[in-house]
Amino acid sequence: MKFSQQSESLREALQPYPRWRLFGEGTATATFEFAEPEYAAGFVTRAIEQARAYQRIPHLSLAGVTVKLTLAVALGREGLAESDRSLLGALERAADHPGRPAPTEEPILSLIADRWSPRAFSEEAVPEPILRRLFEAARWAPSSFNEQPWRFVVVTDPERRDVVAEALVAANSWARRAPVLVVVSVARKFAKNRRINRQAPYDTGGATAQLVMQATALGLVAHQMAGFDPAVVHEKVHIPDAFEPISLVALGYWGEGAGLDEDLLAREDAERERRPLSEVLFWQDWGGEEKASS
Repeated sequence: MKFSQQSESLREALQPYPRWRLFGEGTATATFEFAEPEYAAGFVTRAIEQARAYQRIPHLSLAGVTVKLTLAVALGREGLAESDRSLLGALERAADHPGRPAPTEEPILSLIADRWSPRAFSEEAVPEPILRRLFEAARWAPSSFNEQPWRFVVVTDPERRDVVAEALVAANSWARRAPVLVVVSVARKFAKNRRINRQAPYDTGGATAQLVMQATALGLVAHQMAGFDPAVVHEKVHIPDAFEPISLVALGYWGEGAGLDEDLLAREDAERERRPLSEVLFWQDWGGEEKASS
């Protein structure tokens, strides 16, 4: 195939991705514009993680609210090569991720600032290789005596999701739309001596936090829930008696308000708030004179 013919074929193959255009032989480029620099910075993190998932390294530049990406692309049997189609789609989703940077008092990682807990989910399935990366992140969390007291049950089958969703309280019925439900369980006792492990819930929360951060980096959203009946989950998911379900996590791609009533939509758009740092941080002694505000 002559270069001109190949270029024309690549141009046609890029049409489903309006941000992308051909930029030289076998190279595509895209420009992403964001409302605020914080949004652009968050996208950079997610774009790098998406590319890593496909063992690719795009050329990337960030200037204010503008991010430019350039990467090599190739033709396959049906338009773009399958891996290129998957990567461009993932990058588009990463750009559309509903990053709502937290109004922080101090500069923090954009990934942490971007993480939030929406209730609107797309019905689009999350590929298993992406899901496995989330739980690999959780696997490497620290724990007391390296006990690793956490266990995760990933529910993606629609019928099984409906079964697990029976445990949700009415206020969390929105989570039924999520394409993935994760049951987070904890072993309250050490495996080696059956003594109470006081740090087990703390450690399991840390592992789940790493899972959620990895999800954010990959353009996913997650909402952790305590509003469910543990006894129902225990029975429906066949959790061993040594473990206790302590959280459900709704996981997937953002749904832009899909399936939410007016009240829930208002909560989605509500300003993000946290206690001020001076209320939760003390220096040298609790309530002493040297507080964070000093």
